[in-house]
Amino acid sequence: MTNATLAYVANVRAGKVSVIDTSMSAVTGVLSAGDAPFGIAVPPGGRAVWVTNFDGDDLWIIDMDTGTVTATVPVDAGPGGIAFTRDGTRAYVTNYRGATVSVIDTAAPAVLASVPVGGGPASVAVSPDGRAVYVPLYEDGVLAVIDAAGLTVAGRIGVGAEPNGVAVSPDGEQVYVTGSARAASDVSVIDIAEGAAAAVIDVDPGPFGIVLSPDGGHAYVTGYYSGTVSAIDTLARAVVATIPAGDRPENIAISRDGARLCVTNQQGLSASVIDAASFTVIATVDLGGIPGGVAFTN
Repeated sequence: MTNATLAYVANVRAGKVSVIDTSMSAVTGVLSAGDAPFGIAVPPGGRAVWVTNFDGDDLWIIDMDTGTVTATVPVDAGPGGIAFTRDGTRAYVTNYRGATVSVIDTAAPAVLASVPVGGGPASVAVSPDGRAVYVPLYEDGVLAVIDAAGLTVAGRIGVGAEPNGVAVSPDGEQVYVTGSARAASDVSVIDIAEGAAAAVIDVDPGPFGIVLSPDGGHAYVTGYYSGTVSAIDTLARAVVATIPAGDRPENIAISRDGARLCVTNQQGLSASVIDAASFTVIATVDLGGIPGGVAFTN
């Protein structure tokens, strides 16, 4: 077993984080994680799990090895998504109810600034060079672009209805945004140089979460209303496989070697472990509660 096989899943109602060994397709540990743990991420090269508590308005940092909480960081109301800069020195946390993004110094750890962004900041992604932060605004129907140096919103780009998921290509030239409305079935491909959508890819209904393979060759998108995961060839900008998942798949993560995907099924109370090479489900892991975010060790 290697660290790349471990996926951490927030259990929203139970106040726990489930640790899944994806090589065994089994829950091998449980961590306490506060009130309504929702978003989850692992810093680059870190031995900690960062978990947002949506109802507690704070962030918990949990040691992977001991399971102990090493720090709690107060943020704005309704924290959800978490993303780190590539060097791990900064973290960005979306606050859905607060309509802000908290900027965190990971060494302290402490909030450096709170950036107002607009209605319904959902997930978050950081450009490879750390200069830009991308935040889909679920209520406003746009992608907010934060200038990381000035900590202000530098632009707002129109995307699909109720945008939720976001991912950045490894070269930083494109950003992928899911439109998660019930009637929606689109993933917007944003050309960063142009500051506008260069293409729209049709996927299964209710695209919610999105993740890219390490080489950027594929994007994987959960279909909340279809119970599937769409695998997209990013060069062709077309779906090349449709993978059955569980009931209401939401969030998705990929292992650092690109071999495994882990998908949380909100109404299925489970996680689907998928082999990325063959586009097949290896196992469905019962979580015994409503899952939220998911992240692999890195």
